[in-house]
Amino acid sequence: MRVWTAPDGAGAASRDIGVGPKGKIGRYRVGDKIDVRFQADSDCYLTLLNLGTSGKLTILFPNSLHRDNFIKAGQIHEIPGDEYGFEYRIQGPAGVETLKAIATLERVEILENQIAADGTLFLTQEPTAAARDIEVVKRKVEDIPAAAWAEDTCRFRVDI
Repeated sequence: MRVWTAPDGAGAASRDIGVGPKGKIGRYRVGDKIDVRFQADSDCYLTLLNLGTSGKLTILFPNSLHRDNFIKAGQIHEIPGDEYGFEYRIQGPAGVETLKAIATLERVEILENQIAADGTLFLTQEPTAAARDIEVVKRKVEDIPAAAWAEDTCRFRVDI
């Protein structure tokens, strides 16, 4: 399982400035356009979470365009893809943003409500609800046998 960011429109082989080597944090500026990419080693069900610098938790995948979170091994998936019709721009405030990818071999609803009920593309939780949902995710993952799930994290700094 791998999750990373790249400047919007850059090819998959481009330098992943939002990732850098493990343990290092890449940098973007507020207003920069980026793509979030993910790839799995096995066919799996993926939940992709974004903990923004504001403290809000956004479920990037699945979403209202891609409700089925099954992905095929080896394929690079991208948000926003061509079918999304929008750009992903970095917003403030300054700080560190975290992307968390959780892949499971069986269909597991990591959060009870992963798709926005109001018709918006992504489900976003305010900071107080985000803290609760992060705990729910931790408990759900702990219940899955270790050989049946994988995760990856990508962090990047947002500068003004």
